[in-house]
Amino acid sequence: MLELFDCKVPEGLVKNKMSVFITNSSPQRTYKAYLNQFQRDFTTFLKLRSEEMVSNGRMVLTFIGRNTIDNPLHRDCCHFWTLLSKSLRDLVVEGLVSASKVDSFYIPFYDPNEKEIKEMVQKEGSFEIKDLETHGYDLGHCNQDESKRSKSGQNEANYIRAVSEPLLVAHFGGAITNILFNKFACHVSQHASCRNKTTVSIVVSLTKKKLSPCPEV
Repeated sequence: MLELFDCKVPEGLVKNKMSVFITNSSPQRTYKAYLNQFQRDFTTFLKLRSEEMVSNGRMVLTFIGRNTIDNPLHRDCCHFWTLLSKSLRDLVVEGLVSASKVDSFYIPFYDPNEKEIKEMVQKEGSFEIKDLETHGYDLGHCNQDESKRSKSGQNEANYIRAVSEPLLVAHFGGAITNILFNKFACHVSQHASCRNKTTVSIVVSLTKKKLSPCPEV
């Protein structure tokens, strides 16, 4: 099983008003830039994997995706990149990070919905979707009482830190990371009761299509 994570930020993005990812206030061109980058990367991924696999070979992929909603810019109040942005803004207020430094940072990540995944698989053409499932994304803290939320917030902070720390250190330096993720854990705990999450896990099972027989000469 493979979890996909984009490795490149789209080119030509404008300043992000101290948000590290797509937000409700982002321009549509930001969403389009992320989508186009994901389409290029995922198409290349499928093409290369198809060259390695035999006909009828199967591949299972997992994505951190989003619910299919009308507004592609919408991210809920407890979206993990929304909370990371809030944590960075806290550091700006405290004078530990400059606003311009946060403005120039984007996370190289895209959260596709089911429709976008299906369209890209069909367009690339090497694979057939055998099964696709969507699961609620929750690390277990939304139903916990207040005494346990702090621990769950720290657990989610550790998860996001494992994914993003190398990128953050490369851009901001390593001195702020402990403070940053302590604040992140606090924000997670404060949003533990949020039930309108847009983030989901998408699991898709793909089978490589049979090659057409070569015509006889």
